[in-house]
Amino acid sequence: ASLVGGPIIENNNFFNNSRPIWVQSSYPEFSNNQIEGNQWDGIVVKGLKLNRDYTLGGGPASPAGGSVFINYDEIPFWSIVVPEGIILTIEPGTIIKSVYSTSGLIIEGTLIAEGTSEEPIVFTSFYDDEYGGDTNGDGDKAEYCRTKDPDDNTYPNCPRAGFWGQIVFT
Repeated sequence: ASLVGGPIIENNNFFNNSRPIWVQSSYPEFSNNQIEGNQWDGIVVKGLKLNRDYTLGGGPASPAGGSVFINYDEIPFWSIVVPEGIILTIEPGTIIKSVYSTSGLIIEGTLIAEGTSEEPIVFTSFYDDEYGGDTNGDGDKAEYCRTKDPDDNTYPNCPRAGFWGQIVFT
């Protein structure tokens, strides 16, 4: 069921765009969408401070599988804030990729995130091609990044520790 005022985005194909969906202050519901060949293959979430319960998931399926949400914010250091009394539910199979190490979740209310072995919930770097595919559009670098010397900075877009912020419970 749709929440009042939240757009419903379903049965669409998002191909060859820059950033096909940008969520900043609305509560869209997603179902049965496909996303591929864009500059960023995912739903960009920026500076979202929830003022009602929200479910994150059901977004456009990436070619590699899973619904990819891009946690994008440097300032004020948290892309998604869940205030006291509010519930954020993250559906199984959802992948949340952060662009900046300062991006993350701050939970003052309730977080429900129950993945399964078949559909885990993944929190990872924007540069991680292993989950959700090549979200940042630089070509699949998963094998290169997996085998390179960690001190070799010739390709800085390999995911590594510190490329995803944190989840803070207050």
